[in-house]
Amino acid sequence: MQTTRTFDGIPVKITYKKIKHSYLRVTREGEVTLSVPRGTKDAYLMSVLEKRADWIHEKVRMAEARTPAAFHYASGEQFPFFGENVTLAIERGAGRARAELSGSTLVLRLPLVAEDDFPRRRKLVLSFVSDALKQKIAERLPLWEARVGRRASSVTVRSMKTRWGSCTPKSGAIRLNFHLAAYPLACLDYVIVHELTHLWVAGHGADFWGRVGAVLPNWKQTRRLLSRLPRCPLA
Repeated sequence: MQTTRTFDGIPVKITYKKIKHSYLRVTREGEVTLSVPRGTKDAYLMSVLEKRADWIHEKVRMAEARTPAAFHYASGEQFPFFGENVTLAIERGAGRARAELSGSTLVLRLPLVAEDDFPRRRKLVLSFVSDALKQKIAERLPLWEARVGRRASSVTVRSMKTRWGSCTPKSGAIRLNFHLAAYPLACLDYVIVHELTHLWVAGHGADFWGRVGAVLPNWKQTRRLLSRLPRCPLA
């Protein structure tokens, strides 16, 4: 059973489960969730939240600070691209619509139009970023497959809100978050290794993290980097 309560002006999603202990979590997006044993009284719920009030507010504040402003895909706007800022520039003229990276500028070459062409600009940028990420994955995946000792049956890129990647151990299929294109390549490497390791171990126990650490000794620092950097404004 699920319900939502308000604590200090913050919505908290309460889930009653067949568990022995309570688990409090604040997602990267700032959503506060609390899982509790079935039959837990309201007074206990509030006591759990009150004890962690400072922590909850800090996590929510950090999530809000990471939330990017709306992106309009207009000249002069910037977005992160593998850890560096790229500036968008729009040029209009004859020829087909295309996106070209020139140094730290992504140039959108578009035909002359009178109407707003936001959908076309957005599609060009997202396609360019997605293709660039797929290229990086193709270049780096064989290295990490060799080191982890497992090969993925397929790797796809998709936009995900709460995960950097996912894996289906039975089929060997791996999915990576489109927004990894915004972060330094070390972050992409960490997520690739993380998901490949699930082809050895399904859960996140000591064996799993031991295998990750054997391949990437600094994985904790990289994971913290992923959690602290601002979110990519592209959507």
